[in-house]
Amino acid sequence: ITRDGSTVGTVAYMSPEQIRGQVVDQRSDLFSFGIVLYELIAGRTPFKRDSDAATMHAISAEAAEPLARFKANVSSALQQVIDKALQKEPSMRYQTAADFATDLKRIQSEISTPSLSSMPAGKPVLAVLPFDNLGSADREYFADGITDEVIARLARLKDLSVIAYSSASQYKK
Repeated sequence: ITRDGSTVGTVAYMSPEQIRGQVVDQRSDLFSFGIVLYELIAGRTPFKRDSDAATMHAISAEAAEPLARFKANVSSALQQVIDKALQKEPSMRYQTAADFATDLKRIQSEISTPSLSSMPAGKPVLAVLPFDNLGSADREYFADGITDEVIARLARLKDLSVIAYSSASQYKK
C-alpha cells in the first residue's frame, strides 16, 4: 500500500531523487542499473550501510568507492561508465539506456582477445576447453560459468598466459 510522498523500493537500489520523494524517470532506472553493474563487478552494492537510513544517506550524499578496491584490473573506462551512471544529479548521468549501452559496447570492443603471437615469449600458454553440460539443457549456463571462472582464476597467475574464453569456446561440443 502506498500513498503520495511515500518512498517505495529496495533501498540499496534506489536513486537519490527516489529517496527524496521527487519525480523519477528513466534516469532513476539507469542509476539503479549502475548499482547492479557495480555489484556484479565488486560483489557488493556501492552504498549499502548498516541501516536503511545510513544507506539512503550514502546514496544521496556519498561517492561510491572505486571498483578497483574490490576487483583487480578494472579499466578506467569501465570505472568512468559506472561513475557516470551513479551521478547524484540526474542531468549528469546517462539520459537514455541507449547511451549507456553504447558506452558499454565501446568498452567491450576495446577488450582484445590475445592471440598466440601477442603472448609474451617464454611464458606458458594455456587454453581451457569449455566444460560439457552433462545435466539438463536448461543448466548449460552452469558449464559455461565454471569454464569462465577457471579461466579467470588461472589468468591471475603472473607466470601463465591464458587464452580467453571467447577463443576457446569455438571448441565447445
